[in-house]
Amino acid sequence: MLVDATPLHTRTRLRGIGRYVTSLCAALHATPTSLRIAALRGLGPGGAAPLDAPAVWDEVPEWRHRWVRRLRLRQAARRARLVHLADPAGTPWGIGARVVTCHDLIPLRLPEYRRGGPLGWALQRARDHWRFLAPRRVLAISEATRADLIELLGLPGDRIDVTPLGVDHARFHPRAPEGERAAVADRLGFDDPYLLYVGAADPRKNLPTLVRAFARSRASRHHRLVIVGALQSARGRALQELVVELGAVGRVVFTGFVEEALVPGLYRHATLHVFPSTYEGFGLPVVEAMACGAPTLGYRVSSIGEVGGDALIEPEAAGPEALGATIERALDDDDLRADARRRGLARAAHFTWARCAEATLGAYERALR
Repeated sequence: MLVDATPLHTRTRLRGIGRYVTSLCAALHATPTSLRIAALRGLGPGGAAPLDAPAVWDEVPEWRHRWVRRLRLRQAARRARLVHLADPAGTPWGIGARVVTCHDLIPLRLPEYRRGGPLGWALQRARDHWRFLAPRRVLAISEATRADLIELLGLPGDRIDVTPLGVDHARFHPRAPEGERAAVADRLGFDDPYLLYVGAADPRKNLPTLVRAFARSRASRHHRLVIVGALQSARGRALQELVVELGAVGRVVFTGFVEEALVPGLYRHATLHVFPSTYEGFGLPVVEAMACGAPTLGYRVSSIGEVGGDALIEPEAAGPEALGATIERALDDDDLRADARRRGLARAAHFTWARCAEATLGAYERALR
């Protein structure tokens, strides 16, 4: 059994897929099984390594990774009964027995991600149909993603295994170590109370709505809005221009990429975690924030409602006015935030990488049968 870990040679390692690959490999290593499982970690010559083998990740361009990966995986797959593609992008040709993880179907579900008009959508659907119809099993990271696979690609439901992602509870927990608050303030450059967003800035993340909601609300008088993530240049510039236009310079703070060790502390010391995304395959920031005790505000759409459940503080409607009003209500109501924190901690406890590994092993066994 071979797990493809080569996506970690790309910027994927900094996103949810990177968290998935590294955490799943560690959890599979710790889970008793009769299967012999190895990971393909390198793009150069050499074979697979144990799941817990250390590795140094040299980032390579996405296009180069996909072509080299196709060649390396085909070679390594000859010695494996089953191959797990943790990222479907760049699926190699000629791989026989395999399972593949579906993280989302964004280009098919959301019109703003479609390129090339109706023809482009048809080509995307054909490519995704091939990616997910040929494998023996498809792993969906949420029930919402499973429903998309059935609705948009017509996959049989009995060939899809739901393997929800997990949280590293050794890192993401509500207990702040000594000196952490000072370290967070030093990294941010201020010690004011703040609202927190962690993630990318593509259209579904809804960041312009968040910036407008914050800037027009009373929250901007006493709090800052901290946006954590490496924003693409064009979208980053557009957001910064919007901040200037709204007169919120200094109140909205863009940190760029933040070292992983500091992310749990950012969650722990935030007054409110705001996640206004309109579509997610899973929504790791939601469950990681809840595991740290951060009361979380977001919409119960796609997998976000599935993951956050009744712990989410949900705006009554879409748009900056409703979002801003909900932010104000959450900041004014200590009991509301305390209840969201309590529910969030209970909710996050259900999501572990050990459970993800157990569900994944079950899918492997079904595929081998």
